[in-house]
Amino acid sequence: MTREHQFTIIGIAVAATGSAVGMAGVILQMNGYYGFRRLEFMLNILRNFRAFVRGGKEAARARMDATVRLAAAKGEDRVTTLLGLYCVMAGFLLQTIGSALMIWALF
Repeated sequence: MTREHQFTIIGIAVAATGSAVGMAGVILQMNGYYGFRRLEFMLNILRNFRAFVRGGKEAARARMDATVRLAAAKGEDRVTTLLGLYCVMAGFLLQTIGSALMIWALF
């Protein structure tokens, strides 16, 4: 494997890690908008999408109204929100480093 290929593979891995960290950060930042754990939140997204596909906008809206009521009762954890912001920023940094490595491999 050439040095260019190594930089490309490392760049892709670092950028992908940055994307994953950034997505996790966004989910952490949204903690005030859902009234249940993160895995349940992801499942709820799928359920809402399924309701939208099967029953249209009104069916999805009915499901989301219940979610809004649960979230209002739970409230926001500001520490988790700030941690999410830090994860998003770290994700951007990792994506930038990964992109720089891939560009470096071109030259």
